[in-house]
Amino acid sequence: MRAATIEHEIAALAATGGDGVLIIEAAADEVVQVLGVYVHNLDNTTDELMHYAAGKITTKGALASAAAPNLILHETGDGATGLTLYGADNNGMTTEPTTWAAPLHEDAPSSRVGFRKEWSPINSIWLSPGELFGIRLITTPVTAFKAACKIEVVEYGG
Repeated sequence: MRAATIEHEIAALAATGGDGVLIIEAAADEVVQVLGVYVHNLDNTTDELMHYAAGKITTKGALASAAAPNLILHETGDGATGLTLYGADNNGMTTEPTTWAAPLHEDAPSSRVGFRKEWSPINSIWLSPGELFGIRLITTPVTAFKAACKIEVVEYGG
């Protein structure tokens, strides 16, 4: 079991609505418990209604990362992660996944407040081996902003 936080900072997020900003893929020999997802606005004071969703990806397609997210293990003795990480740049992923499932959480907060969802342990999101999960924009930001994106997980197996 490994607890980890996947962090990804985007300098001037201006991705098109529907684009992923941070995606994880469970290894073939592990299950993953998703504890929480976050997108924080680090520099833009313009109050804008944003629309985000978090959920599974049903068809990976030719998904390609545009930037490398950071993985932070919570315990110093934890082994290497089995997760594959995909991060967006200012304009989204290099290649988006083919199909996203219906969102497991969707919200439209003010851009100054940010997007946040923490599942209780009994309602956690579980990923089977090889399954993908991520955060995506539903609408295109009017004003680009410095975004801090994060997914907190616990890996079992691997």
